[in-house]
Amino acid sequence: MNAEHFVKFLQFFQSHVHASVDDPVLLILDNHESHSSIAGLNYCKANGIIVLSSPPHCSHKLQPLKRTIYDPLKKCVNAQCDNWMTSNPGRTMTMYDIPGIVAKALPLVVTYQNIVSGFECTEISPFNPDIFQEYEFLTNSVTDREYPFTFVDPEKVYLNATDSDAADQKTKSIPWLYPCLIMVIHCGGT
Repeated sequence: MNAEHFVKFLQFFQSHVHASVDDPVLLILDNHESHSSIAGLNYCKANGIIVLSSPPHCSHKLQPLKRTIYDPLKKCVNAQCDNWMTSNPGRTMTMYDIPGIVAKALPLVVTYQNIVSGFECTEISPFNPDIFQEYEFLTNSVTDREYPFTFVDPEKVYLNATDSDAADQKTKSIPWLYPCLIMVIHCGGT
């Protein structure tokens, strides 16, 4: 999903819910970057769509159906796909086969008990106001670390140059080394 697709989704959403400034609707979203685009938020504001974004990395606590419906459905659909491929050797699965596969998986997963247990295991019902611990409100310290490397200017890298002849070797610098350094840094090399 990107910002452009998100605006298209909002237009589709609006065509079905018919929200307005006088009759707004609430749209609860995860904290994906595309959901914060200026164009998308302006569209929501103009059309009476109130956006509530959940904190990052909280789907296991705030999205009950993700735990008890969507994740198991994904596994069940994958198992049904495996069964289909075993039953249809040499045949390529097409988009026309998918509805039949999903139709077999849905009744196995989307049950009253699974839906209710989703709200119970996330402690939304019965409500637990202490579902989040204090440490979970802290910022992610891993992203606040400084880079563990120092910048190397490729113009100052010389092949087999000593300090005394570095000035003479300036024409033998290796400008192609910079992309290699970037590659090493991003791959975690030293």
